[in-house]
Amino acid sequence: MDKRQILLDSVKKLLALEGVSEKDIIENLKSVGLSPEQSAELIKEAKGGKPSTEEEKQATPKLAEGFKQAKSKEFEDFEEEIIKGKGEPVEKEPEEKEEVAEEPEFEEELISEAEEEMEKKEKPKPLKERTASEEIEHADIGKLWETGVLTTVDAKLEEMKDLKRDIDAVIESRVQAAVEKESGKIKAFFDAQRELNSSKMEALVKEKTQEFSELVNSKVSELKQVNSAIQQASARLEAKQQVHSELLAAINEKVSEVEKLKARISSSASSEMAEAREKIEGFVKEAQKKLNDLDLRVTRTLELESKIAEGLLKDAENKIENIVDSKTAGIDRRISEKINELNSIQEKVDPKKVEDKLAQLVRDASKRLDEQVAGKIQPLSREVEAKINDLETLQSRVDPKVMESRLRELENRFQKDADALRGKMEDFNLFKEQFINIVEKNTSTFNKAIKEFNDERLKQSKLIEAKMKELEDFEKKFAQEMGLMIEDMAKPKAEKKKK
Repeated sequence: MDKRQILLDSVKKLLALEGVSEKDIIENLKSVGLSPEQSAELIKEAKGGKPSTEEEKQATPKLAEGFKQAKSKEFEDFEEEIIKGKGEPVEKEPEEKEEVAEEPEFEEELISEAEEEMEKKEKPKPLKERTASEEIEHADIGKLWETGVLTTVDAKLEEMKDLKRDIDAVIESRVQAAVEKESGKIKAFFDAQRELNSSKMEALVKEKTQEFSELVNSKVSELKQVNSAIQQASARLEAKQQVHSELLAAINEKVSEVEKLKARISSSASSEMAEAREKIEGFVKEAQKKLNDLDLRVTRTLELESKIAEGLLKDAENKIENIVDSKTAGIDRRISEKINELNSIQEKVDPKKVEDKLAQLVRDASKRLDEQVAGKIQPLSREVEAKINDLETLQSRVDPKVMESRLRELENRFQKDADALRGKMEDFNLFKEQFINIVEKNTSTFNKAIKEFNDERLKQSKLIEAKMKELEDFEKKFAQEMGLMIEDMAKPKAEKKKK
């Protein structure tokens, strides 16, 4: 049924009751969430027609009777306060207080009726005044009157007790009737309000359920989209991870190959270095040995040549001496002959001329002898000089400086070989550093990709958690709203049970 139609039917039922003002109806409609303007429009629309159903016709006299019972109950409560002499009002329901506050004429009516009722009743005379007057009037009788007074007081007390019992019975019967009437009124009122709240609750629950279903469907679609996106991202990242794994395996393989190559090159370089060192040491030893042999040979050659030169010089000197001796002997002989001839001639000629002639002959012979000696000595001198030159040449060939230069050449060759080997080692170290840099770069790229994958997965997890939290908050809010509505519906029942 339409919500507005339900409200309209409820307003028509309330208008059909006697003693229910439009203000009360507006207050009741305000308690169910309608504004005063909307309530006034509903009342105006309800006044345009009367309820026609049998249920409404039956509800009308029941609700009117309920309001009358409420009035009777108010009167009885007020009468009870007057009889008991208490100043505190009897507790009533909040709705009844509002009705009494809004209807001052009803209160005045109750007060006037209570005063009339009290005037009709006979009030007992105070005991003190009666006994005082009797004591004044009968001061001489004494104990007799005292006994009579006590008897009278007892009788009056019995009458008062009877009167009190009668009043209590009347009050109890009236209270019971008022409670029954008020219960009927409250039951009719709460039935109408329960029906109104039930329809409102059903409409609200239906609306909230539809909203919740739409929201849940939207969240489910969003979660499906997020899940598909996560699956796609996971597939991409798995592919990247597989590629990086293959790349890492290839890098590890290359690293192992490089390590093996490094070990092989190191071992080969070490062996080559050791072999080269051994060769160089052997060459140096051999060169030193040859140098020592050469030095020994040169020394022996020099000694031999010096001995040969000395022998040649001695031979030359001996030859010269022999020649000189032979020539001198011949000359001496000839001179002796000439002297003998001169002596014989001197005996025949002038001595002075002979001496001059002899001196000339001696000079000529000495000159010729010098020329002959010089002619013989000159070839020997040239031969000796040639030998000396050959000796100097051989000495220059085995000069220590020459040997030092040859050793320096050998050292330079060894240094060049060592430099070439160091250059190869530097090239290998450079290649190793470049390869390590490439491996580190690829490793950093792989780590970066893994980090991006973890960040994206964490982001998706946070997004899913946020969506789930939002869904839980909506469920809690919806449950809280439903709980409040159920509590609002349960309050009238609880109050009714308390009564």
